[in-house]
Amino acid sequence: MSIQLEIEQWESKLHILQSFPFMPIPHSEKKKVEVFLRKCLVENNKFVRVWAYNGFYELAVQFPEYINETKQFFEMAMRDEAPSIQSRIRNIMKKGF
Repeated sequence: MSIQLEIEQWESKLHILQSFPFMPIPHSEKKKVEVFLRKCLVENNKFVRVWAYNGFYELAVQFPEYINETKQFFEMAMRDEAPSIQSRIRNIMKKGF
């Protein structure tokens, strides 16, 4: 998987983010994925942001060094994000994360 970081359309970003649960992230690409996810976390579009949080969950599942940071993102989101995003994060946390 190779992520182009100059993707501008939110629909394209969303499609990529929604594919993460079905694609293993190669070790050689994890930094690019991390950068992409960080950019998506600050998007104006709520759909992109919610799936960016899910992307960090997927990254943390595959690479445990991201677990603590992902949990911190979730804690911040539970304080600051829209209720729809908080709901998605609660569903992720129910998985035992």
